[in-house]
Amino acid sequence: MDPLAWPGHLVVAGRFMPFLRPFVPFVAGALRVGSLITLGWAFGNVPPVKANLSLIVWTMIGIPGVVVLVGLLRARRRTQPAVP
Repeated sequence: MDPLAWPGHLVVAGRFMPFLRPFVPFVAGALRVGSLITLGWAFGNVPPVKANLSLIVWTMIGIPGVVVLVGLLRARRRTQPAVP
């Protein structure tokens, strides 16, 4: 039985069977880590991705950096008094 196919049953089991509560976060974390590792391995083995991995990583670092800078500039512009 696949636990991801029946999430409602897991919620009920965790709610009314207290001995399962300590294990539910561990199992959820293990499933998340396992799925992310598998997806990373599969995505990293695609030839175009493998050839341009450094560009992809720098883009993933740069885009959030630009978003932060734009937010800082907008906040700074809002706090400056208007020049008459």
